[in-house]
Amino acid sequence: MNEDAAELLKTSMLDLAACADGEPNVVPAAFKDVTADGKLLVGDVFLEITLKNIRSNDGKIAISVYKVEESLIPFHDASGRTLMEWLGMDPETFCGPYTGILPMDFYDPGKGKSGDLPPRSFIAETYHADLLALMLHMELTILIGRYACFYSLKDRQKQNLTETVRHYADYLPRFFPITHPRLLNQYWRRNNPWFLKEKIQALDNGYPG
Repeated sequence: MNEDAAELLKTSMLDLAACADGEPNVVPAAFKDVTADGKLLVGDVFLEITLKNIRSNDGKIAISVYKVEESLIPFHDASGRTLMEWLGMDPETFCGPYTGILPMDFYDPGKGKSGDLPPRSFIAETYHADLLALMLHMELTILIGRYACFYSLKDRQKQNLTETVRHYADYLPRFFPITHPRLLNQYWRRNNPWFLKEKIQALDNGYPG
């Protein structure tokens, strides 16, 4: 288990799901930790059925990880550290007076049947214009992920996010679209090595240029 995954498990809320005889069971993990050798330790008063299901199902279990808005600091997690690395920023600069961070939603909309729910559209429609008016002297807006690209680029997008990010130069000097730095996008980054080699390098070097 790498360091990012270990910290994510330590600092997030966890749900444990196990199934036996076609009957699922999901419980929250009230107490958890990750050992130095990468083992996840969990404890709860409602684990009896979970443990029974694990024993009868060859040790199979699903773990759902989610963050609670507790720090009030944007990107205060593993994805934030990745994003700061991409931008060549330290935390002080990232959260400093010369950097503006405007999310597509002000609260985690939660989970759906096939993954994260999208940000609520009324947030951007209601608040973004007024907030952007307060961000004076913006030189570049970095669009992080498909929802930000969809909202800001509209019909200027390419056929999908990959092509939009690949052709970032079409949106300069105002916008620079990138994929979201979340851990779940590691598979996309492995399949698109040009992203880190070319696009993030250009961004880190102060593109446009």
